[in-house]
Amino acid sequence: MSAAPPPGARRQLLIDRLLGLVDRGMGGGEVVPDAEWEALSALAAGQPRSLELVARLRAIVAECSREIEARRAKGEEVDSLRRDIVEYVRGAVLAPARPDGGRGPGG
Repeated sequence: MSAAPPPGARRQLLIDRLLGLVDRGMGGGEVVPDAEWEALSALAAGQPRSLELVARLRAIVAECSREIEARRAKGEEVDSLRRDIVEYVRGAVLAPARPDGGRGPGG
C-alpha cells in the first residue's frame, strides 16, 4: 500500500509544471499546446486556488505572448522582455503560491 503524498506535494508538482510552461512559453517563445494547460487544470481539480493559478498563468502567458509578438513585428528586441516576464512570474506569482509560501528550505 503506497503512502499518501506529503502535504503540499501535489501543489508543488503543479507549480513546477507551471514554471516549465512559463519558461517554455515566455522564455523560449514556444506556443504551449492547449492540452498541456488542460492537463494542469486536471491536476488542480478540486483545488479552487490551484485552478485559479492555472487560469491566471494561462492568461498571463497569452497576453504577454501577444505583446511580445506585437513588439517583434515593430522590429523591437524582445529577449530582455521575455526574461523580465519569466522573472516576474517566478517571483511574484509562483513563489508565493508554493506550499512553503516561497520561503524555500529553512525559510
